[in-house]
Amino acid sequence: LLLTDIASGRAGELSFVAALAVHDAVVELAPGLASRLAVKWPNDLLVGGKKFAGILIEAEGNAAVVGIGVNCAHHPAVTPHPATDLAAAGAAVSPEAVFRALSKTVLDRFAQWKRGEGFAAIRADWLARATGVGQDLRVRLPAKEIAGRFQALDECGRLLLRLPDGRIETISAGEVFAIGQPDQPLPVR
Repeated sequence: LLLTDIASGRAGELSFVAALAVHDAVVELAPGLASRLAVKWPNDLLVGGKKFAGILIEAEGNAAVVGIGVNCAHHPAVTPHPATDLAAAGAAVSPEAVFRALSKTVLDRFAQWKRGEGFAAIRADWLARATGVGQDLRVRLPAKEIAGRFQALDECGRLLLRLPDGRIETISAGEVFAIGQPDQPLPVR
């Protein structure tokens, strides 16, 4: 639970803050996984191309609840996207160890976000760890599916997708898939 003054349009930025905090915590606990870790727009973390963590943000007024789920030792066998856990990826860490590390890294990343650097620094750090930038992908939206190239994130964290006709589509929410893989996550760069 974070108590802060969040402008109504900025609550979504916390998903990127939390993703970086999870990434930092896992690197701290299992440095050998660092080269295999990636963040996936908008709120997943991957190891070896498989999802091991997800984030959900709920905000109202001056409070935000940041929900972070990390598969430490188990993961579901049947999922729409390939899943894994840290133990299966080679890092036997307890939920308590992840929680302790996250307690520090969330505060560090939150402080970075609140400082004068704001979201620009978070955005840059997130993009440096992202999968799919510059790649062709599909985005499943509630009413349609579109395809294009992942250009970047805008100043609010929305995905900028270059469509085949050259136009840029700004995506606020959706499921992202690599082209040619029906429901597979983006590969790790």
